[in-house]
Amino acid sequence: MDQMKADLIKENLPFDERLVRNFTCILAPVKVILTSENPLKLNFTYQELYNLCKTNIAEMAKQISESESISQFWKTVEFLLDDGKIQDKVDIRVATVNSVIITEKNKIELVVPFKDPQKLLFIRLSRVHPLYMERTRQQTGKIGIDMISILHYFKSHKAFVGHVPRVRFDTSISTAYAFKYGPGFLDVNLERMTKDTFVPDAIQMDPSKPSAPAQIIINLEAEPPF
Repeated sequence: MDQMKADLIKENLPFDERLVRNFTCILAPVKVILTSENPLKLNFTYQELYNLCKTNIAEMAKQISESESISQFWKTVEFLLDDGKIQDKVDIRVATVNSVIITEKNKIELVVPFKDPQKLLFIRLSRVHPLYMERTRQQTGKIGIDMISILHYFKSHKAFVGHVPRVRFDTSISTAYAFKYGPGFLDVNLERMTKDTFVPDAIQMDPSKPSAPAQIIINLEAEPPF
């Protein structure tokens, strides 16, 4: 472990203590086997395995760091929404669509169809990102993730769909970034009840009258639930 950490530091590679411990638990017995009096004949050397583990530790540590950074970004966006700094249908919008048009690097527009209707989150990052940076600085005293880095992280995220050239918001038609929204994709709560949300009034029961028996409605044309 000491040797691995020293090499990672020397080569300026990121690492996580737990990852180093897990990988060296694999390296240690292999080293014993390959340096014993009667070593097993394997198709790799200990040094080759050591170098591979070192590379994997650095790559996995980077992925963990990116994942934590993205998670913190969305938590901050959720806070900004609740705090009124960003607004639903002005800075972000959730909509279910059958397809979406995205812009490629060469400015060519490409239609992305979905097999089933897909709920997407559209976010105007140019408006939201400065607010995220300000909130991060106020909360932690540190600088948040810059725009270029966060876009790089987004593009490797499984929920990322792409850059959409035209999205209708309440105040304008604007560009936005689209993400598949919901559990298994972008698992963050950015939908809020508004004055337009219908909530039925509770039915006031008369305590002097007995409750009506529950009614069971059977549809003879439908398949039975068993």
